[in-house]
Amino acid sequence: MQYTRVNNKFIFWTCILVCVLIFFSLFSDICFPFVVGFIFAYVFAPFVDYFSKYKYISRSFLSFLLTAGVVSLFVLGALEIIPRLRDYLIFLHGKIPEYYSIFVSFINDAFSFVSISKSDIASVQTELQKFMDQKVYVLASIVEGVASKTREITKFFSFLIIMPLSLFYFLRDWC
Repeated sequence: MQYTRVNNKFIFWTCILVCVLIFFSLFSDICFPFVVGFIFAYVFAPFVDYFSKYKYISRSFLSFLLTAGVVSLFVLGALEIIPRLRDYLIFLHGKIPEYYSIFVSFINDAFSFVSISKSDIASVQTELQKFMDQKVYVLASIVEGVASKTREITKFFSFLIIMPLSLFYFLRDWC
Protein backbone atom coordinates (compact mmCIF):
# COMPACT_ATOMS: atom_id res chain seq x y z
CA MET A 1 0.00 0.00 0.00
CA GLN A 2 2.79 2.45 0.93
CA TYR A 3 4.67 1.60 -2.25
CA THR A 4 1.79 2.60 -4.52
CA ARG A 5 1.34 5.93 -2.69
CA VAL A 6 5.02 6.79 -3.20
CA ASN A 7 4.82 5.59 -6.79
CA ASN A 8 1.70 7.74 -7.41
CA LYS A 9 3.38 10.80 -5.88
CA PHE A 10 6.43 10.24 -8.03
CA ILE A 11 4.32 9.94 -11.18
CA PHE A 12 2.29 13.03 -10.23
CA TRP A 13 5.34 15.22 -9.59
CA THR A 14 7.10 13.91 -12.67
CA CYS A 15 4.08 14.86 -14.78
CA ILE A 16 3.99 18.30 -13.15
CA LEU A 17 7.70 18.77 -13.83
CA VAL A 18 7.32 17.70 -17.47
CA CYS A 19 4.37 20.08 -17.93
CA VAL A 20 6.32 22.97 -16.39
CA LEU A 21 9.33 22.24 -18.60
CA ILE A 22 7.13 22.08 -21.71
CA PHE A 23 5.46 25.36 -20.70
CA PHE A 24 8.80 27.12 -20.20
CA SER A 25 10.20 25.76 -23.45
CA LEU A 26 7.16 26.96 -25.40
CA PHE A 27 7.04 30.38 -23.74
CA SER A 28 10.74 30.88 -23.01
CA ASP A 29 10.88 34.22 -24.83
CA ILE A 30 8.07 35.57 -22.69
CA CYS A 31 9.16 34.00 -19.39
CA PHE A 32 12.86 34.87 -19.52
CA PRO A 33 12.60 38.43 -18.05
CA PHE A 34 10.32 37.15 -15.29
CA VAL A 35 12.69 34.31 -14.43
CA VAL A 36 15.68 36.67 -14.30
CA GLY A 37 13.69 39.06 -12.10
CA PHE A 38 12.72 36.15 -9.86
CA ILE A 39 16.34 35.00 -9.54
CA PHE A 40 17.52 38.50 -8.59
CA ALA A 41 14.62 38.78 -6.14
CA TYR A 42 15.56 35.44 -4.61
CA VAL A 43 19.13 36.62 -4.14
CA PHE A 44 18.20 40.00 -2.65
CA ALA A 45 15.18 38.89 -0.56
CA PRO A 46 17.19 38.26 2.64
CA PHE A 47 18.69 41.74 2.38
CA VAL A 48 15.25 43.33 2.01
CA ASP A 49 13.84 41.19 4.83
CA TYR A 50 16.61 42.14 7.22
CA PHE A 51 16.44 45.87 6.58
CA SER A 52 12.65 46.02 6.51
CA LYS A 53 12.29 44.13 9.83
CA TYR A 54 15.17 45.44 11.90
CA LYS A 55 16.00 48.81 10.39
CA TYR A 56 12.37 49.82 9.78
CA ILE A 57 12.79 50.81 6.18
CA SER A 58 9.89 50.29 3.83
CA ARG A 59 10.01 47.15 1.65
CA SER A 60 8.85 49.19 -1.32
CA PHE A 61 11.67 51.70 -0.89
CA LEU A 62 14.27 48.96 -0.50
CA SER A 63 12.86 47.13 -3.51
CA PHE A 64 13.05 50.31 -5.52
CA LEU A 65 16.66 50.92 -4.47
CA LEU A 66 17.75 47.40 -5.35
CA THR A 67 15.90 47.48 -8.67
CA ALA A 68 17.51 50.82 -9.50
CA GLY A 69 20.87 49.34 -8.56
CA VAL A 70 20.45 46.30 -10.81
CA VAL A 71 19.24 48.45 -13.71
CA SER A 72 22.18 50.81 -13.13
CA LEU A 73 24.57 47.86 -13.33
CA PHE A 74 23.03 46.80 -16.65
CA VAL A 75 23.21 50.35 -18.01
CA LEU A 76 26.80 50.84 -16.82
CA GLY A 77 27.75 47.51 -18.39
CA ALA A 78 26.19 48.56 -21.67
CA LEU A 79 27.88 51.97 -21.47
CA GLU A 80 31.19 50.21 -20.94
CA ILE A 81 30.79 47.62 -23.70
CA ILE A 82 29.20 49.67 -26.49
CA PRO A 83 31.98 52.32 -26.83
CA ARG A 84 34.65 49.64 -26.75
CA LEU A 85 32.83 47.69 -29.44
CA ARG A 86 32.44 50.87 -31.50
CA ASP A 87 36.15 51.69 -31.11
CA TYR A 88 37.07 48.17 -32.12
CA LEU A 89 34.91 48.34 -35.24
CA ILE A 90 36.42 51.71 -36.18
CA PHE A 91 39.90 50.29 -35.61
CA LEU A 92 39.05 47.25 -37.72
CA HIS A 93 37.62 49.43 -40.49
CA GLY A 94 40.84 51.45 -40.55
CA LYS A 95 43.00 48.34 -40.62
CA ILE A 96 41.20 46.62 -43.51
CA PRO A 97 43.39 48.26 -46.21
CA GLU A 98 46.51 47.25 -44.29
CA TYR A 99 45.23 43.70 -43.96
CA TYR A 100 44.47 43.74 -47.65
CA SER A 101 48.00 44.78 -48.56
CA ILE A 102 49.45 42.15 -46.22
CA PHE A 103 47.21 39.55 -47.83
CA VAL A 104 48.27 40.59 -51.34
CA SER A 105 51.96 40.48 -50.42
CA PHE A 106 51.42 37.07 -48.81
CA ILE A 107 49.76 35.79 -51.99
CA ASN A 108 52.60 37.23 -54.09
CA ASP A 109 55.23 35.61 -51.88
CA ALA A 110 53.38 32.31 -51.54
CA PHE A 111 52.87 31.88 -55.26
CA SER A 112 56.12 33.41 -56.46
CA PHE A 113 57.57 29.96 -57.21
CA VAL A 114 54.56 28.99 -59.32
CA SER A 115 54.69 30.06 -62.91
CA ILE A 116 51.73 32.38 -62.87
CA SER A 117 51.82 35.31 -65.16
CA LYS A 118 51.79 38.80 -63.78
CA SER A 119 48.56 39.46 -65.62
CA ASP A 120 46.85 36.67 -63.65
CA ILE A 121 48.13 38.12 -60.39
CA ALA A 122 47.01 41.57 -61.51
CA SER A 123 43.53 40.25 -62.32
CA VAL A 124 43.30 38.66 -58.87
CA GLN A 125 44.40 41.96 -57.34
CA THR A 126 41.77 43.89 -59.29
CA GLU A 127 39.10 41.43 -58.16
CA LEU A 128 40.24 41.84 -54.57
CA GLN A 129 40.18 45.60 -55.02
CA LYS A 130 36.62 45.37 -56.30
CA PHE A 131 35.79 43.37 -53.22
CA MET A 132 37.36 46.04 -51.03
CA ASP A 133 35.35 48.73 -52.81
CA GLN A 134 32.14 47.03 -51.78
CA LYS A 135 32.33 48.34 -48.20
CA VAL A 136 29.10 50.22 -48.76
CA TYR A 137 27.38 47.00 -49.70
CA VAL A 138 28.79 45.31 -46.61
CA LEU A 139 27.48 48.10 -44.40
CA ALA A 140 24.10 47.88 -46.12
CA SER A 141 24.00 44.16 -45.47
CA ILE A 142 24.82 44.79 -41.80
CA VAL A 143 21.93 47.25 -41.56
CA GLU A 144 19.71 44.75 -43.32
CA GLY A 145 20.80 42.08 -40.86
CA VAL A 146 19.96 44.33 -37.93
CA ALA A 147 16.59 45.08 -39.48
CA SER A 148 15.93 41.38 -39.89
CA LYS A 149 16.73 40.84 -36.22
CA THR A 150 13.84 42.98 -35.01
CA ARG A 151 12.50 40.06 -32.99
CA GLU A 152 15.71 39.83 -30.99
CA ILE A 153 15.85 43.60 -30.57
CA THR A 154 12.25 43.58 -29.34
CA LYS A 155 13.08 40.79 -26.90
CA PHE A 156 16.02 42.82 -25.60
CA PHE A 157 13.96 45.93 -24.96
CA SER A 158 11.12 43.93 -23.43
CA PHE A 159 13.74 42.39 -21.13
CA LEU A 160 14.90 45.87 -20.14
CA ILE A 161 11.33 46.84 -19.26
CA ILE A 162 9.86 43.65 -17.79
CA MET A 163 12.83 42.42 -15.74
CA PRO A 164 13.08 45.50 -13.48
CA LEU A 165 9.31 45.57 -12.99
CA SER A 166 9.17 41.91 -12.07
CA LEU A 167 12.20 42.31 -9.80
CA PHE A 168 10.57 45.22 -8.00
CA TYR A 169 7.26 43.43 -7.43
CA PHE A 170 8.88 40.12 -6.48
CA LEU A 171 11.08 41.89 -3.93
CA ARG A 172 8.26 43.99 -2.54
CA ASP A 173 5.78 41.12 -2.19
CA TRP A 174 8.21 38.42 -1.08
CA CYS A 175 7.00 36.95 2.17
